[in-house]
Amino acid sequence: MYDLLLIKPLSSYNLQYTPPLGLGFIANYVKKNGFTVRIFDCNVLGVLPEELFKHILIKDYRFIGFQAFDMDLGKIKEYVRAVRKESLDIPIIIGGPAPSSNPKSVFNLLKEVNFLVVGEGEVAVVRLLELFNSGRMDKSSLEQIPNLAWRENDEILVSHHEYVEDLDAIGSPDWDELNPRLYGNAVHGFFYRRLPVLPIMISRGCPYRCSFCGSRNITGYKVRRRDPVSVVDELEYLKNKYGLREFQVIDDNFTFPNSAALEFANELIKRRLDLLWTCPNGLRLDTLDEKLLVAMKESGCYEVAVGIESGDPEILKDIGKGISLEMITEKIKLIYAHGIDIIGFVMVGYPLETLATLRRTIKFVSSLPLVRISLTRFIPLPGTPITDRLIASGEISEKDIISNKMQYGNFSYIPPKLTDKQLRYWYRWFFLRFYLRPKIILHNLRNIRTISHASIILQKIISFFR
Repeated sequence: MYDLLLIKPLSSYNLQYTPPLGLGFIANYVKKNGFTVRIFDCNVLGVLPEELFKHILIKDYRFIGFQAFDMDLGKIKEYVRAVRKESLDIPIIIGGPAPSSNPKSVFNLLKEVNFLVVGEGEVAVVRLLELFNSGRMDKSSLEQIPNLAWRENDEILVSHHEYVEDLDAIGSPDWDELNPRLYGNAVHGFFYRRLPVLPIMISRGCPYRCSFCGSRNITGYKVRRRDPVSVVDELEYLKNKYGLREFQVIDDNFTFPNSAALEFANELIKRRLDLLWTCPNGLRLDTLDEKLLVAMKESGCYEVAVGIESGDPEILKDIGKGISLEMITEKIKLIYAHGIDIIGFVMVGYPLETLATLRRTIKFVSSLPLVRISLTRFIPLPGTPITDRLIASGEISEKDIISNKMQYGNFSYIPPKLTDKQLRYWYRWFFLRFYLRPKIILHNLRNIRTISHASIILQKIISFFR
């Protein structure tokens, strides 16, 4: 019998699936502390809730945990119901961005769940397993476990927050349990130069307070980093055992501080692993300088994403990112000058959005030397400053943000000065205006590697216009 089964639920909005690194880190730490664990990824295996127990035997596990993003809560409810049909007694724990941002709402939606992890999960899960094995699941004992939420006589209780200072104590993800061979094209952002590609994570935490982002609800404000030597050891292991040829750094703040990113790049140069790499999760433009970009390029980095968000100065100011149109232009030109391709993150439908701000953003973004844009719809995510503001003003309710309306494929929020029809029209026009330029078409066609790669990109384009 295994102590723990960790499940990644099936998502309806992804065309490509990447290894769930969060579950991999938990699995490694659980094993370090003497427990047994398995990871089951319903995404990569295509397993629906009603099919779950055709693939696993519930009697083989003492505890079940699910990773939950806000967009997955409706589907997770189906998985939880499937678990309860098989066993009324097995404890269920939910972790991830959704419970970390809004534990009360998640508990109200998932009434059959026993525990939530509110923040980082490694220590909480291990301590909960220890307590479970001891048979002392009382209130005073549960209160000693960090980052945990549970019910007590219909009251929802949340323990103290705690963050692991030494990330090397957790170590790398349990790659053998994740099984990289299941993820043949595990690519964030759809484009790559070499396969196999895998994601890595070097740091946690975010010291910034961007109004729309909730990542700090999980990892806190303080940035903590793994030893770059151990990270490159991990890459060497992945290359030797699984044939890794390219990797993607998916940190929220890889270049904070700038010196730590430089140390990582220099370690890659020193080890000569012949790996290409990218930063698809976005870099802070104000952390980039020439010395770092030179080292990144020399160590194999060929593409980075950067947060532009808007071409309107007032929206940028309201977001609170601390960047200006002038800084964006200057830093993107610097990256371009060092031969690194650039993807721009742009958000449409922020609460201050108008037809004028949309036109301004389209013009500004189209003037930059970008190879692609990641055009996203604004979503009022739970626990973010802008969502709290919208709830306080009465524009949305807490019920709205926990509903199935909050999907990346929908405009779940319409700014006061726009209609749904206008937003959809300009969103599509933005996409076409950027991508239907000869130089952009040619660049991206040159970077399509196989027929299956072309098929995935075509599916992405079709899904964009649905």
